Amino acid sequence: MVVTPTAGPVPLVVTADASASTDTDQTPIAEFAFNFGDGSPATVQSGRTSTHTYKVPGTYTVSVAVIDTARLSMTVSVSVTVS
Repeated sequence: MVVTPTAGPVPLVVTADASASTDTDQTPIAEFAFNFGDGSPATVQSGRTSTHTYKVPGTYTVSVAVIDTARLSMTVSVSVTVS
């Protein structure tokens, strides 16, 4: 996953992009669960990108769980600093 930008002032709009995710077995990727680490609800979607706005300064952990049709998943995280 790539998150851009990973730092900046409030309000900071970030985009998490899981487009490079792959699944090499017979069960293709079904959905992506994006969590922006600030208490907002995680979003589960079929799209590979998600955008979020941080309104409070802090350091947050952005994560995405890639889930395949067998319900197997892998999670990746990136830190974002909001000033």
